Amino acid sequence: MTIAVANVSNTDTFGSWLSKTNTLATIVSQNTVTVDTSSAGSLSTGNAYVNGYFGANTLVAYTGIAGGTLATGNTLNLITNTAFTYASSNLVSFNANSIYSNVVITTNSIYIIATGGNTTIGGNYLNINASVTNVTSGTLNATGNTTITGNTILKANSVYNVFAVNGTQIVANTSNTTIVGNVYLSNTLSVVGAVNLQSTANVTGNLGVGGNANVIGNMAVGGSLAVSGSLTYSGTAAGNIVPASSNYYNIGNSSSSWLYGYFNYVISSNISTTGILLLNSIAHKYANTYTFNNSTAAANIDVVLTSSYRSFEYTVQLSDTTVTPTPYYHMTKLIILHDGTTPYITEYQTLFNSVSLGTFDAVISGGNIALQLTPTTANVVAKFIRTSIVP
Repeated sequence: MTIAVANVSNTDTFGSWLSKTNTLATIVSQNTVTVDTSSAGSLSTGNAYVNGYFGANTLVAYTGIAGGTLATGNTLNLITNTAFTYASSNLVSFNANSIYSNVVITTNSIYIIATGGNTTIGGNYLNINASVTNVTSGTLNATGNTTITGNTILKANSVYNVFAVNGTQIVANTSNTTIVGNVYLSNTLSVVGAVNLQSTANVTGNLGVGGNANVIGNMAVGGSLAVSGSLTYSGTAAGNIVPASSNYYNIGNSSSSWLYGYFNYVISSNISTTGILLLNSIAHKYANTYTFNNSTAAANIDVVLTSSYRSFEYTVQLSDTTVTPTPYYHMTKLIILHDGTTPYITEYQTLFNSVSLGTFDAVISGGNIALQLTPTTANVVAKFIRTSIVP
């Protein structure tokens, strides 16, 4: 602000000299920014404007620095290279050139603290606003340990335009990058170092992990999951495992086979099996056990829907270890065919060490066909393997 004071002359009256002297004293005391050697410096109040350059070794603003007029709140332009420092350490640095000059950081109740080379970003949200054209190459590097404790949203698209990374990587170097809050990544994320996701991570695009990924919470994969290395699984599964193409993929191979397979399949409303192997669309293999407890009455040791299969082959092992002095063992094979009304059964290749432990029959009732056993001793255990062929 400029205040005009006319020069004095020899012809001025004493009152004129006095008035101009008082005006100069008022300007110095109320309208001029002054400095002194005290630690706090001098304090001036009011509004001022410099139409030109204003310089200072250290600029301190107690309330804020505004860009443009206060009424409209225009953008504050940082023309040269700018570094925000605390205790002689840079917190945020910008290079004023054609690539990075348009970078804008919009924050909401966050703090950035440099402690021992580490950077901590906390608060409610951290929004980094950079268009795709401004960040086209390079890497976002965390040379120290980088921790984001607040909720962080990174969305690289034209709608949200919060953080755009085009063909780059987030690299943790020799340290780790830990994200404690909820993270939403709507574009491709490529991780070179180790990543520790302690909350739920939702990735709608591609997730490429070059190092180790330790997921403590839940990981939901809406697209395809491709594992080229080893997959160690110790939890439980929910849902079906369905191949992308029929008659193409294998479980195991000639050099690496699985040890055991456990399956369960409901044959009818009142018969539940403990293991079935579907060989293909026409033949199924199944195994089960039936135990007689102090009974020699006939019992159906296997029941199947007549509409499911046309023919069966059984390999049956019978045993009774309660008899003395020598346990009884009995093995036989049976084949069964039915036409929906009448069953046909043949038994062959029968072996036993002492006595026959039972006789077999096939019966049809209520839409079910059953393999029936009448034991000759009271505590027979029947174990069988059935191969069934569909109609």
